[in-house]
Amino acid sequence: MKTVRFIAAIALLAFAASSAATRLLIGQGFKRETWPPPGWRVKTRTPPVAYWARVCPEENCFARGFVGGSYGGGSATLITKKLDLPARSKITVAFDYINSEEGYPWGVKRKVYLVKGDYWNIWSMDLQSERWKRVKTNLPPIKEAGDDYTFRWYVEAVTFSGTYVVLCIDNIRIEETNTAVEPSSLGRVRALYR
Repeated sequence: MKTVRFIAAIALLAFAASSAATRLLIGQGFKRETWPPPGWRVKTRTPPVAYWARVCPEENCFARGFVGGSYGGGSATLITKKLDLPARSKITVAFDYINSEEGYPWGVKRKVYLVKGDYWNIWSMDLQSERWKRVKTNLPPIKEAGDDYTFRWYVEAVTFSGTYVVLCIDNIRIEETNTAVEPSSLGRVRALYR
């Protein structure tokens, strides 16, 4: 009988661990006319030569970030709505992107960040592809719960003549998997194993 209870306890624990709930946090394309998307914002330094905009060449819409360093340089950031993330949750981020630049390659930046609050960078990735590319990556588990997480796509060019940078993104999908095992599940396992 003890063996049956032990097997049942292991099965219940395995089910609790494997049934981690996955939820879609952001599923965003740019075919709708609302810009920026509801809850999103754009932050620029030295506009109008630093911007993010929705562009639709040949009926294919996407978000385009641009900074022209020959006009004094600057940066442009596209910021998602705020996300409420529990501790120990795992985040998967996927999106399409393409970039181009001219001038000094060390004078430009193209990155995506996960930020808590306004300044605490949790994760970042450099973006470099001259053809449309699909990125999908799993981030390390979130250490601290909070309702002020945002993803930010960032472009920057320094003030050298002729330098500019472009970053285009589309089809953003951000999912959260909460991997915490519910205490009630552990209680049921203990009860079965007695």
